[in-house]
Amino acid sequence: MKSKLLHRNGFVYVLFLLVMYASGGAQDVTSPVATLIEPGSKPALSAPFEKTPGKTPSLKKRIPVPTPQLPPEKVILCVVDNRRLTRAQVLRILSRMIKEKNTSTEYNDRLRLVYTRNIIKEWLERNLLAAEAEREGISVTNEEIAKQEQALKQTSGINVDVNSTLTKIGESKEEYLRQMRDAIMGEKLIKSHISTYYTEDALRAIYDNNPAAFQRPPRVRVNHVFCPLTGNETSSGKKARRAFMEMARKEAKNGADLSKVAESADPSFNAIGGDMGWFYPDNRLPRPINELVFKLGKVGEVSGVEETEYGYYVIRLEEKQPLMGKTYEEAREVVMDAVFEQVRQKVLDSSMKNHKVIINISGIPEDKLK
Repeated sequence: MKSKLLHRNGFVYVLFLLVMYASGGAQDVTSPVATLIEPGSKPALSAPFEKTPGKTPSLKKRIPVPTPQLPPEKVILCVVDNRRLTRAQVLRILSRMIKEKNTSTEYNDRLRLVYTRNIIKEWLERNLLAAEAEREGISVTNEEIAKQEQALKQTSGINVDVNSTLTKIGESKEEYLRQMRDAIMGEKLIKSHISTYYTEDALRAIYDNNPAAFQRPPRVRVNHVFCPLTGNETSSGKKARRAFMEMARKEAKNGADLSKVAESADPSFNAIGGDMGWFYPDNRLPRPINELVFKLGKVGEVSGVEETEYGYYVIRLEEKQPLMGKTYEEAREVVMDAVFEQVRQKVLDSSMKNHKVIINISGIPEDKLK
């Protein structure tokens, strides 16, 4: 199965901020109490006493709203066992996600409430799944974290330097790795429970009902160097760019890191390079380059210096995969992806039976949790 870390089972907010940095409906939360959710009940991120048919939480005690003098790091917004989310943590995330716009104060306040709700929901679900994974003895290795980190970069299409970006946004590597570890554990937990809710015959029936929905077209993964042309270059300037790209092609054939090759160019060239991720026949590449990447035959093959209306390209083929999913056996992983969200929700519901959860956007004074 493909990684689901960019989906609801464990969206890593730190990585989200990394991608935002690299790439350049509110509800009433005024209730003066928090809800203590005991094992077996379900949390609600709306007002704590809002009743939903079949989802009424077990209210054990009422906790007064914190006084305004309490520092944010002392105000607890959500708890899963011994894991705690403070208002200070949420405010730090909000400060990076929201830049005040020339809009009304009411609009900005509502935007903050929406983001706050989403941050708490993501934190709750990620930590609940991680806590349940730990209870079931699921662990994550450093190698798995590194692999998923690379997969996320390819999925987002941004080759961000994690360490330098973490420093720039003021986030610790420890927190980043903890979130990654928790998200991966949650994903592994959900995958391990697919067979609990779907038999092999049930998965096959899903495929047989609509085989085309689970077929994946042929695709390629390519690396590249790109040197743009604006049309304003002098003859000698264009010649210099072409010469650089010829050098880049030789480096590509020798297996060089093409992102570093691009960095070695004259800064005025504005060259870029690196892994472009996976492409299908219907993609966003210029037509000549799209045709070229699918003509490259063998992994490691390097194109010539191709000139387009946008600039010069050098392409290296990294991986090539044919049409997949012509049979259920080929499409099984894709079918499992299709039921992932349903299983995820069932696992979240069942995990509530095994963990103590406290939720309230209004905030809980730390001393009231003792």
